[in-house]
Amino acid sequence: ILCYWDQYSQRGAGTQGELTVAYRMGLPVYLVAGMPLSDVSGWILGCSTQVFTNFEDLKSFMQTELAAAKNNR
Repeated sequence: ILCYWDQYSQRGAGTQGELTVAYRMGLPVYLVAGMPLSDVSGWILGCSTQVFTNFEDLKSFMQTELAAAKNNR
């Protein structure tokens, strides 16, 4: 699951619920924080497999992960 978390995401319960379900199902949750990490709920951070502060870091991570997966085939 890829999730962009900002001040609008934390207003409702839908995204929070979806991340919780993904976590409980063992699905990886990659979170891009569109706000300071200190303002992100500890629950959301706890449900996240990896947290990024921008999309460029997420892109670099995904490229590395995909390359590693391709090499392990």
